[in-house]
Amino acid sequence: MSLEQEDAPVQVFGEPTWTPLGWSLSPTRMLEAAELSIRLYTEGQPDVTARIHAIYQTHLNDEENPQAAHYRTLEVSTDRLPEDISDELLLVHNLLANWNKTHERLGRVPWREDDEDAEREPPSPPAVAAAPPPSRGAEKRRSVPSPPPREVPTGKRGRVAS
Repeated sequence: MSLEQEDAPVQVFGEPTWTPLGWSLSPTRMLEAAELSIRLYTEGQPDVTARIHAIYQTHLNDEENPQAAHYRTLEVSTDRLPEDISDELLLVHNLLANWNKTHERLGRVPWREDDEDAEREPPSPPAVAAAPPPSRGAEKRRSVPSPPPREVPTGKRGRVAS
């Protein structure tokens, strides 16, 4: 355990965390979502996308296979967890507390790595023959390509503000 973690405040989750949309995850399900989020991130998903998919998938699993009552009442304490899981658990909790319909929609859409790769590649120039001839009264517009996206260091993960 690092010195930073020893000084960090301990967060104890003993009750389910409710979303504004009316559903909740128990502390143990939040822990499952945090672990899944880290796994999805290490598999290549962007951090917030991984967190959204992990929460949504855990929610679906909870609806299909509800936990027994004694599991729903177990406490989860951040001081008993590895630092990465503890940090992710806090981020999962924060996202749940601010969960909205946009998160719900994003959770339903499967993430594909090839979609992200396509966004990184510059678009191919349009074929000249395919462009219709300009009309006489058409306004001439200057086309300026947007700058390429900046690479974010792997160590930096976006965090949802509390």
